[in-house]
Amino acid sequence: MHFGRQAPQYAVHLQNTFGCFVGKRFYLRDEGPTYTLRICSKSIYYYFHKHLAFDATTKHSAVQLISLAITRELKIGFLRGLVDTGSSVTFCADRN
Repeated sequence: MHFGRQAPQYAVHLQNTFGCFVGKRFYLRDEGPTYTLRICSKSIYYYFHKHLAFDATTKHSAVQLISLAITRELKIGFLRGLVDTGSSVTFCADRN
């Protein structure tokens, strides 16, 4: 995840929050114009691949839920994550 220079406290907050949540260390790097938050974990990678469809070879790819037959908590967390990261949720009448 990349954060602008104006929000270093937010990056540190997420580093601590995510680390406590998953029980693994997240690394925060100062990369000039941005801060980058990273983690290396096969278990987390496979967890997300179990529930989300995305192209892991592309740096910026669309993320889709594989199935709606998942827990309510994961659905809520997914939507909160979309809104919290500056993304948006759009409902189109002509799409399922």
